[in-house]
Amino acid sequence: MKTFLIFTEDKNREGIKTILAENFDGFTLLFGKGYWASHFPLCSDTIYDENSLVIVILTMDRKRVIAVAEGIKALNNQESVMVASFDTEMEMV
Repeated sequence: MKTFLIFTEDKNREGIKTILAENFDGFTLLFGKGYWASHFPLCSDTIYDENSLVIVILTMDRKRVIAVAEGIKALNNQESVMVASFDTEMEMV
């Protein structure tokens, strides 16, 4: 099993939940604040922030996760959405 994390802006939450529910039996949404810095040569260094959403999905279907991330990217009209994954050992208790 793999754990996938999708990092996106926290907007259109109901639309995101619909996309996720159409593709996966379960998922977790984590809400927070995301930060990134701009270091362009002609601009002053600026730290930006936005409300962020981290989606946690346990699956082996990487292609479906990427397709969902692309759908969320389009829904939120974003330049990019990050997907991370790692192997997971699971145990139900």
